[in-house]
Amino acid sequence: MSQKSLGRGDHFRKIVGVQLTQPLPKNRQIYGRWDAIVRCYNDERDQNHDNHSLLIGQQWSRQSEQLDLSVNLQHYRLDNSLYRALYGPSLGWSKALDMDLTLQLRSSWLRLEHPDISWRDSQQLLFNLRLYGTLDLAYSPTWFAGAFWGNEWSDNQSVVSKASVDRHFSGLQTGTQLSIAEDWSLLLAATAQGSNYDGQDWIYGLVRDDSYHSIDLELKHLLDANWQLSLNFNYSKNKSNIELYEYDRRQLSLALRYEF
Repeated sequence: MSQKSLGRGDHFRKIVGVQLTQPLPKNRQIYGRWDAIVRCYNDERDQNHDNHSLLIGQQWSRQSEQLDLSVNLQHYRLDNSLYRALYGPSLGWSKALDMDLTLQLRSSWLRLEHPDISWRDSQQLLFNLRLYGTLDLAYSPTWFAGAFWGNEWSDNQSVVSKASVDRHFSGLQTGTQLSIAEDWSLLLAATAQGSNYDGQDWIYGLVRDDSYHSIDLELKHLLDANWQLSLNFNYSKNKSNIELYEYDRRQLSLALRYEF
């Protein structure tokens, strides 16, 4: 195995999507979000991919509680061919514990299908717990902190799928948003995740153990009542006891958002 096969770098371009929300009678609303993330690399053309994701849901509100039911559909295309299809429902419940603190619980079931790599077909179960709050401090900070747990298992249990697909994972997320000026805000967020796979890799003779970390910084500017401009920087790094799965990535994006 050459060093070139272990890691290469390149620049890419990224496009994002749109979200619509429609209020309904009796404290309900339906919403939809479509994202088209397209990456076109300068040199590594065979790594060009696009990820189309559609989220449709409905929310019910009652006093200090809110219930949310949604369905996620996603198509991931690599080098102009469908690489992975993902779909499944998600159920969330949140409750305002007081004026400055909200608790949220969410569970999701996802089905992942790979047309050309059937041994990777799997199901994923995810549970998420979060707290949201506000602080009476300078810059009016809002914050969140949470933990998540998940399990993924392949349809056809084999030596290869247990080493590369079947896993347990868990992690922590935290972040804050600061109002640094009348029309400016700054968002800081961090994620840490550990993944433990079920089987021994038949090439390396190791049971894969990954550690993932990411940091997000986003600066937002309200241009007027409808338009918002944002600049985002993301740094992510994955460490693994198998070198093939290690990487670090830096992304810088500029987005223009319209709300009506």
